[in-house]
Amino acid sequence: MNQGLGLAVGGRYLTAPDFGDGPSYQPTRLGFADRRFRETYTGLDDVNTKLSLYGVATAHVRGFDQGGLPPHDLTFSAGYGTGMFQSGDRLSFYNFADSEGWFFGSAAHIGLGDSSLLTLMGEYNGFDLNIGAELDAGGIRLGAQYLAANYAEPASGYFSEYRKPKFGIMASVALNPNGDGLLSKPSLMARPAPDTIRIPASPPDTVRITREVGTPLPDGTPANVCLATGANVQVRVSAQGDTLVGPSRVSIRTLRPGVVFAGTYAGNAPWFRNDEAIAFEERQYDKSGDELRMDCGQIMRIGEHMGVSLFARRDADRPFEIIYVAARPGIWQGYQSGLRRTRGK
Repeated sequence: MNQGLGLAVGGRYLTAPDFGDGPSYQPTRLGFADRRFRETYTGLDDVNTKLSLYGVATAHVRGFDQGGLPPHDLTFSAGYGTGMFQSGDRLSFYNFADSEGWFFGSAAHIGLGDSSLLTLMGEYNGFDLNIGAELDAGGIRLGAQYLAANYAEPASGYFSEYRKPKFGIMASVALNPNGDGLLSKPSLMARPAPDTIRIPASPPDTVRITREVGTPLPDGTPANVCLATGANVQVRVSAQGDTLVGPSRVSIRTLRPGVVFAGTYAGNAPWFRNDEAIAFEERQYDKSGDELRMDCGQIMRIGEHMGVSLFARRDADRPFEIIYVAARPGIWQGYQSGLRRTRGK
């Protein structure tokens, strides 16, 4: 169903039986003649509800899809009628609520899924205000109504059935043999498809790639340099004997004196240059042999002398016969105990 405006006219005619006691009992809005209704207007002959003619206009409006509201549609109705919509406006219990035959109503249809609707409705039929709700789940409908909600109970109690609020429930099944299934499933109004805007693709960017070829790095054989910290650092040694350091493989000769390796070295210490002995663990060690290269995996730190770390071979036992100090990065000097006693004999 799409949104739009509808117009309907109709009528109802019911007889007014006398029940054998003389007066004619006019049909009521409950749909049948009722002695209780006649008792409330005894002596008043202008009540005539046998024939009721009416016209009604209904607007179906698609809901507002923006914001945080659930999907929904709206229905608004307004009309005018005679008979049951108008007659009785001079009755004391009705005249204050009379609308001279005008009536109106509205409903909100809220989507709860692909085939379920919750409808909240309200109407004013010319005298009574009625509200209700209905749930339609795939063609199975359950509802509840509260009728004549505009009448408050007087202190003396209700004196007329037609001014007393009433509560009702309903259940029904909507069949549609020609549809996809046996039940008639509800749905909201059709929504227009969103507009599709096609934007042409922008021209591709032109990317220029410049490749720079750097100067070839100097060649050299990988080698480890054992530092005074006890850790190896990898360098390269050129065919000419230069030590190359860093990612650019720069000769260490061009970096001195700016280059500094980790650790404290004995090469410039006065006690080292003067060939002084080292006292360690109640033993005296004297410089022995030439300087040599060592791998840090072969030695371990055992102590310190004048701020310079002392090392011994990992497979040596205490007391150590030979200990080592780092003279320069990668260059070690051995010290041996008992040399002076041996030389003195």
